[in-house]
Amino acid sequence: MNAKKVHKNSLIGQQGINLIEKRVLEMGFIWYPTGSVEAGIDGMIELRDSASGKVFNSIIQVQSKATEESFLAET
Repeated sequence: MNAKKVHKNSLIGQQGINLIEKRVLEMGFIWYPTGSVEAGIDGMIELRDSASGKVFNSIIQVQSKATEESFLAET
């Protein structure tokens, strides 16, 4: 029987999601990871006023692309 493997790319991808969550929470917004099969959507950000806590019913869908390499044409 072959041993199960978790590839390095899986860990890098999760680190990308964790970074998104950290930054979103630092901005005072709410992060909802999808956690299931989606068409490339890794989570959603709900906008809110960090002073009052009031949410704006505005959602941004997020697709993460994490890598240790440089992105092509990125400056």
